[in-house]
Amino acid sequence: MLYDYILELKNRTLLIALMWISLIGTCFFYKETLLFLSIKPNIYLYKHNLLYFIATNLTDILYAYLHLSYFIANQIVTLYILYNIFIFLAPALYKFEYKYLKIILFFVLVLWFLSFLVLNVYVLPYCWHFFLSFQTTIVNQAIKVHFEAKLTEYIHFYIFLYFICVVISQIFLILFLFLDTRIDKINFVKNSRKLFYFIFFLLATLITPPDIISQIIVGCSFILIYELILLVLFFKTFLI
Repeated sequence: MLYDYILELKNRTLLIALMWISLIGTCFFYKETLLFLSIKPNIYLYKHNLLYFIATNLTDILYAYLHLSYFIANQIVTLYILYNIFIFLAPALYKFEYKYLKIILFFVLVLWFLSFLVLNVYVLPYCWHFFLSFQTTIVNQAIKVHFEAKLTEYIHFYIFLYFICVVISQIFLILFLFLDTRIDKINFVKNSRKLFYFIFFLLATLITPPDIISQIIVGCSFILIYELILLVLFFKTFLI
């Protein structure tokens, strides 16, 4: 029996390694397309000017393509690893544990996808628009500032924003699991609601540009998600 488990772990590890290597090769083959997709949300800001990147080192372009390929391959492989862990543990779980873990995995994937969508539709374009606005406001003044994006720095910036969005999305899942395990949910929510509101606005202040409107919007969005979680827990507690 132990040998079968070790053999299965070995086979799954081999499959994961082969998939990771294949993904890196595939991503590097389509490197220009992937780079274009990563900058596509910002193209609308350059209606009259051409969006381009600069490289200040001979190896910058190759490094940027490799970094982007590794990044995308790692994200896909991470999802594949979660799937393999679930399949490996499934035979040893009770039915209610299997269903509960399946629901958790489903929400992990949904929140992961939503965070990626929010990043490309809202967060990334808004950050570019906000920071580029400082360039346009001083164009007629004595000191001229012209922005030229470095390719490697843009890749780092994109990945940094991506991980922020993903971590925040998974924090809400952890919050849901934490509240779901509480016995006295109602009293806990009543006593901690103000604290959670303060944490949400503090988190919004840390992750958004120094703009009060964006901070309020993000903070209110966090509160709305929190209240939806409480609503789901309420129906789950009193209907099951």
